[in-house]
Amino acid sequence: MGRLSIQGSSMITWMNLLMFVVLMLFAWIQMKGYTVFGVSDFYFREALLASAGSLGYSIEETMSCLRIKETGHELQVAVQGWIGTAQLKSKTKDSENTTKQLADGMTKYFQSTPGNMNYMTSCF
Repeated sequence: MGRLSIQGSSMITWMNLLMFVVLMLFAWIQMKGYTVFGVSDFYFREALLASAGSLGYSIEETMSCLRIKETGHELQVAVQGWIGTAQLKSKTKDSENTTKQLADGMTKYFQSTPGNMNYMTSCF
């Protein structure tokens, strides 16, 4: 009496399943792209500019977006320097290959060039 149920299952069970699916979908959309942990904002920027330079790209920087002048591709950049994380992702499908090339170049830069690290993330 007073319990909501759908053919033997409580409404809470269905709500839990729905919330789980919505959260997984949100995480999947949010985590597209390339994420760097333990990096300072200056080190990330240096790596990004070095990678673009090695590919022959010139970059126009705005608040949270990079525009590659040669191709017209736009990339979204989010840097949280205080906790040592940064994210680089494509704004459109046609810029995904460019984003991958930049990320690969940044990986090489991080491996070969010592820089300022921020390990605040690992404290949480």
